[in-house]
Amino acid sequence: MTNKYSIKNAQNKLSKEQLLLEIAQLNSMTQIAEKYNMPHQVMPSLIWSYNIFSTNEEFNYYKKLSHFSKYNKEHLITKEELLDYMNNTQYTWKDITNITGLRRDTLKFLCSIYNISPTSREETIKRQMTKIYSNSNNKNNWNSDKTIKGHKEIKMHNANIPNYISKNKMEENAYQILKKYYSNKIIREYYNPKEYPWNCDLYLPDKNLYIELNFHYTHGSHPYTGSEEDIKIYNSKKGRFKEELKAVWIDGDTKKRNTAKKHNLNYLEFYSLNDFETYCKNNLIS
Repeated sequence: MTNKYSIKNAQNKLSKEQLLLEIAQLNSMTQIAEKYNMPHQVMPSLIWSYNIFSTNEEFNYYKKLSHFSKYNKEHLITKEELLDYMNNTQYTWKDITNITGLRRDTLKFLCSIYNISPTSREETIKRQMTKIYSNSNNKNNWNSDKTIKGHKEIKMHNANIPNYISKNKMEENAYQILKKYYSNKIIREYYNPKEYPWNCDLYLPDKNLYIELNFHYTHGSHPYTGSEEDIKIYNSKKGRFKEELKAVWIDGDTKKRNTAKKHNLNYLEFYSLNDFETYCKNNLIS
């Protein structure tokens, strides 16, 4: 059967993108072959034909993980979620493993599948801190040779760090985009205890407009409505990741939305930088 079933036959049934998705979900070669009605013997050759792994070590690690996952399926994350963690300089590897429930070697494996560079969290934090201090008035308060190891050291310097150090990079980009299109006054972290007792990401006094930038994964990809699909998304998560999603996406954001509605506020939420820029371009040019 294998002789008749060529690599070309297999490629016609299973594209590289589909195979990457199956491997990222730690489905074994046997499971994948059965799903696509192919002989399992062709799977190793198919994987190598797509150059999915660069070394035998990676390939063997995948086989080990997929075998383990048949009996104890680990909670996996999408490429977008993993990118969010990797780009957040406040997270160390330990933080990411605690939130996702995945081992560090599993995370690194997924980085290779998703073609994400698994940069050291400590080095990323150090690089960002050094860059910020080199452009600030606080150069004397920072030793660029000091090794950063997670949150403790960041908190030690927090009093001397410019306010935007703790901002999500995408939120900072959103602020710069807004300034590009809107020349009137902009307030960041606006606080109005009577009408909206939270720090609102952006507030435009001239328009009395509250803007929340829900770019982080804990906000979900859209407003929570309690629909079957939303419940399914929530139930698919595990551990601290699931707890954070409930605290922010389900409880926190819903409460903010209802408060804005109660006080009849001019209130907008954005879940992607592209949508935010489109809105600014079409509605806020001044």
